[in-house]
Amino acid sequence: MLGNSLSNIGLAFERLRSEVINRRLEIEAMVALGAPLKLAMLELMQNSMRASMMPKYNMLKSAGIVHIPGVAVGMIVSGVDPLKAMAFQIVVMLMIVSVGFLISYMVINFTYKSALKFAYG
Repeated sequence: MLGNSLSNIGLAFERLRSEVINRRLEIEAMVALGAPLKLAMLELMQNSMRASMMPKYNMLKSAGIVHIPGVAVGMIVSGVDPLKAMAFQIVVMLMIVSVGFLISYMVINFTYKSALKFAYG
């Protein structure tokens, strides 16, 4: 699970960092007008969350249509009922997506202040 989430970590922080660099003046203006930093960066945080989850969403779209995932194939070949094998595979895929979402959320919420340091050089 953790290995699958490493791409989420990289994508989430990289997207947040680039959004902060590109929209630094907008963040400064909102904070200068009295908005808390987290509120000023809320849209950027949402954009980075969306971008970091995109590979996982694409994996879910293609599973079962383009290819049958490995665990299900192994279970079917060994003689397990195909419905049980696919149910197990669905649980595994949902775990991968859930952990990826949780990791992305944590990375974004723990590092949004650090992303500002990159904007100032």
